[in-house]
Amino acid sequence: MTQSADLTLGAISNLIQQKELSVTEVVNNYLDRIKQFESTLKAWVSVDEENALAKASVLDKAVRGDNNRSLLHGIPFGVKDIFWVKDSVTSAGSPIYRDFVPRQHATVVGNLLSAGAVFLGKTVTTEFATGDPPQTVNPWNPLHTPGGSSSGSAVAVSTGMCSFALGSQTSGSVLRPASYNGIVGFKPTFGLLSKFGMFSASWSMDTVGVLCRSVQDSSYAFHYMASHDQRDPSSSAKHVTLAGKDITAPDNLRPRLGVVKGMFKDASDHIAWANFESVVQKAAKNGATVIEFDPSDIFERARMAQYIIQRSEFASYQEENYNKWPHLYSPVSRSWVEHGKVFTGVDYINAQRIRSLFIEEMRSFLSQVDVLL
Repeated sequence: MTQSADLTLGAISNLIQQKELSVTEVVNNYLDRIKQFESTLKAWVSVDEENALAKASVLDKAVRGDNNRSLLHGIPFGVKDIFWVKDSVTSAGSPIYRDFVPRQHATVVGNLLSAGAVFLGKTVTTEFATGDPPQTVNPWNPLHTPGGSSSGSAVAVSTGMCSFALGSQTSGSVLRPASYNGIVGFKPTFGLLSKFGMFSASWSMDTVGVLCRSVQDSSYAFHYMASHDQRDPSSSAKHVTLAGKDITAPDNLRPRLGVVKGMFKDASDHIAWANFESVVQKAAKNGATVIEFDPSDIFERARMAQYIIQRSEFASYQEENYNKWPHLYSPVSRSWVEHGKVFTGVDYINAQRIRSLFIEEMRSFLSQVDVLL
């Protein structure tokens, strides 16, 4: 039997479409991998084995019946435990919501299920997707962090416990754990994926993302997740699709590669920076034009603005629960609320003004390059 747990989403989909692999076999491959690793890695809050196998059986019948199926037909995925899944406990990593069972799906979850993807279970998140140390273990080195807050999703994908997984990012919670676990994280433009049915950390910065085994896989998942949603005030009416596009780089590509130095170099471990520079050198050797930037000043101002905005919005979102049950918050979440309560309305507005200026300055940088590292 083909071990689908080690294949990309696209490869698994092709095998299912060609009837060389059944959905039930695919689901069982991932369930076996979960049973093999979960006790050590702690990537899952819950695994819905019974319903996953029941849906697999239904989807197998559909494969035998016709050819009108989506690319996600039969593909198992995990859901970060801040997204609603109907009839499945969604706790956001907090004891406050340990018994919360949504009556409907988050929009992105519903879109994936409608496309025929198979829900495997809820993956671990840090409390309310904040900065708590995750309980999940880094599979590459247990002494290192797996990154957060989408730690469970990243580890589950990295170790072949699901094909792809939902994550969210406010200031790095998709890209960071993806990097730490050797997989691909995709955080699309704010507003392209609906946040309806997602616990918020910062309403004006939260972005739904996806963690996958390849860049191409992320384009497949994004295509089926995206839709305009009137239930999310920040949902964009702009329709963006990557479906059917070849996203591999042509051999004759000569990109302009912007490299950010200054504060990032100063803050980096020397081994990490040496690895970063080796990537830049490899790109230059293969034809990229390297353009260096040192935007330390605007990045520092943006970093402080981000801190004020995120903490203020988190405190606002958590205010009612925090006033009732402050003892149920972790030290990190508690500090976020307390710091957020200190900032004034003037602080918040000034931070948003700096944010707008930062966006314009970044547009200026990006107009000069194709990629910014």
